[in-house]
Amino acid sequence: MSGTTFWAGPSPGYQQGRALHFGSAHPRDWQGAADAEYWALEDVIVSATPLDKEVPRGPVPGASDWPEGGSMECYDGQDCVPHVLVVRGDELTLANFRSSPISWNVVHQGRTRLEIAVAARDPDATVDLSGLARGTFKIVDATTQTRVGGLVHASLDDHVTGSTLGNCRYNLDLAPGRYKIVARNPYLIPFEAEATVRPGIITRVNPVFTADNLRE
Repeated sequence: MSGTTFWAGPSPGYQQGRALHFGSAHPRDWQGAADAEYWALEDVIVSATPLDKEVPRGPVPGASDWPEGGSMECYDGQDCVPHVLVVRGDELTLANFRSSPISWNVVHQGRTRLEIAVAARDPDATVDLSGLARGTFKIVDATTQTRVGGLVHASLDDHVTGSTLGNCRYNLDLAPGRYKIVARNPYLIPFEAEATVRPGIITRVNPVFTADNLRE
């Protein structure tokens, strides 16, 4: 499966206050975009979850979209990277190279779902996510409420891409069958679709977000 993640609507500059980031893909890269404004949208995570019982669980041999965990690094005077973190499973690794401790809240719909505390200069802290639902969350500083980044907590059956960047194309190595496709960005309501993968054919799914997807 392959595709490109898009924003459809006014010039991206109109949305800069929402911290959306736009890539290099031209609108003509998406069939049907000639009559509208389409912009490649970065920081989108695309996942595919099998819907058919007969679809084998686990990675397709040689697949590159099957991360075993997620890790984030933080340094003094810099934003933590990656900005949008994907964790498949329940263990997040956080390397805090800063001279001060980290105190964050993982937030969804205005409520704190998990608190994260890591000591200063701790290069290998482990955060247990087993009590956190699957989905997309904001990570905010517990003191200032400043947004630190985003977290996608994926299920064990999910095939997951990294964040889209540049041309904003993604690829997923999937066995034939039906899948639920979810594209997530921490600032947007997720895009969802169902797609069928057939042997020897590349299935195209282009997640398109609009102003209707903006979170309040």
